[in-house]
Amino acid sequence: MSSMKEMAREYRLTAARLAAKIQEKRGAGAEEVELRPLREILRDVRETQRLLDSYYDVPRSGSLSAVGWKAGRNN
Repeated sequence: MSSMKEMAREYRLTAARLAAKIQEKRGAGAEEVELRPLREILRDVRETQRLLDSYYDVPRSGSLSAVGWKAGRNN
């Protein structure tokens, strides 16, 4: 099983590859509509990497950490 730090490294490598792919597509003249989903994915991958990298060291915040989530109410 991978540790949080090892998974963070894998996410960092994935983010670097994705950023390079975005640069490549932009250089090839890709439209903004094609690049927007890739940028959103890149943002999420980077946020996940930061969360994993500091999971035990820093208090968590943000949409991926489930901080502040509440259970639904049954009516």
